[in-house]
Amino acid sequence: MLRDTVDLVPFLVGHYLRIGFDRIQFVDDQSSDGTFELLCSVAKSNPRVTVERVVHDILKQAEVMSAAANQALAAGFNIVFPFDADEFWSIDVSQIRVAATRPGLFVGRWVQFVQDRSERHRRRRGLFSVRYRAPVLADTDPATVESFDRSFVCLTVPKVGFVADSPVALSKGQHALTHGPCEILAQDLELFHVPIRSAREIKLRAERAERVLANTQGDDHWQTRSFRAAMQAGRLDAVWAANSASTDGFLDLPRQRIMLIRDSRFQTLMARAWLYMLVRHPSALLGRRRWPATAQYGQSTSPVST
Repeated sequence: MLRDTVDLVPFLVGHYLRIGFDRIQFVDDQSSDGTFELLCSVAKSNPRVTVERVVHDILKQAEVMSAAANQALAAGFNIVFPFDADEFWSIDVSQIRVAATRPGLFVGRWVQFVQDRSERHRRRRGLFSVRYRAPVLADTDPATVESFDRSFVCLTVPKVGFVADSPVALSKGQHALTHGPCEILAQDLELFHVPIRSAREIKLRAERAERVLANTQGDDHWQTRSFRAAMQAGRLDAVWAANSASTDGFLDLPRQRIMLIRDSRFQTLMARAWLYMLVRHPSALLGRRRWPATAQYGQSTSPVST
């Protein structure tokens, strides 16, 4: 499920098709930057990509993602790996197929990759600037992040893929199944995550905070609240410094510096995804522009039931 991520779409499509996913099923949350139109263009030429647009007054992320997963199950795709727009499962699909002998869970955790501090605005090639990952610090939580004692990128959380033969229910954020199989088939998988890909993104999230907080059902959304509070306090630059890589490879918090870990794996995955798209879908790599609008490929203009 994604919204206004036209810069990420070619990498998502290229990565997941390249590593062997049989289908990539996107749900567009009212994007206005060309995300939906670009996905429709790719889906028109590749039957392994589908896209649906949802229009809603109240965001029910868990329900929408559960419905999409169950749609995939009903279509015969019994191995499902949910992901957000900034998440890239780093898995061997052939090994997943071997392990998927019965209903159960594949458990992965975020590997937090950190954007270069010079990336002030979103741009398609900006992902090639990601050279470091953050260390996992056990005391990273909402309180320590909001007090600038820890960086958000030092947090890791579990995410799940699954094998199922009947409908499931996903938790918000796809961290677990609230209904479905519970046996663990494999764990310690890696999910490459690049949560803040430009300085401008922090401001955009802060500006959208009212919509996010108003159109949900009382969920915590602590990161959204912290972005809004930082904007109100004039501290967006401090948030960016705490969650981006300095030229010498550090996160810079007001009272300390945290050394990052040099890691080229994310860049390698993005380069391979880019090459895949260059060969098979070169039009998707054109400069940022608005794509012709279309109402095909599963667009839904009806509100999600609330």
